[in-house]
Amino acid sequence: MSVTLKSAWLPYDKKDGARYLAETLWPEGVDTHGLLPYQWAQELAPSYEMKETAEWKHWSAEKFRDEYRRELQEPERRMCFNALLKEAAEKGITLLHHSRKRPLEILPEDTTVFYLKEFFDEALQKSASSAPGQSPAAKGMQAGSGDEKASQRWANEGGQ
Repeated sequence: MSVTLKSAWLPYDKKDGARYLAETLWPEGVDTHGLLPYQWAQELAPSYEMKETAEWKHWSAEKFRDEYRRELQEPERRMCFNALLKEAAEKGITLLHHSRKRPLEILPEDTTVFYLKEFFDEALQKSASSAPGQSPAAKGMQAGSGDEKASQRWANEGGQ
């Protein structure tokens, strides 16, 4: 199936399937009842601290993506990612974001959900091309194994 992006300001559509708000903070001006049906998956959003550090240190998009992928390796986040990955593979999901832009207009600098969709797409593609016998969720999180070395190298170099 698939993972789609949708602005939290756009109304529910039957094609949306399961909807997840994957933001750290609630989108300003969005009424709770306006998002129904949805679940708030804060565990999948980059931490507030990481977003602040990225802004303060002027991280590149690649640096932010790598650190976000590393953060998703934390046990609680990985468990949530795997659960949504399984649902995405079976039925498809919609990730809601705070930007007012429509899906085809979204850029990485508009919302971090862009990167999350990218991670799901990579994991789904790997699970589709891998040999049968292993669950899509288990295959999906293997995608980040090479990034752990890059994160460790970054930390050893003083985080710059």
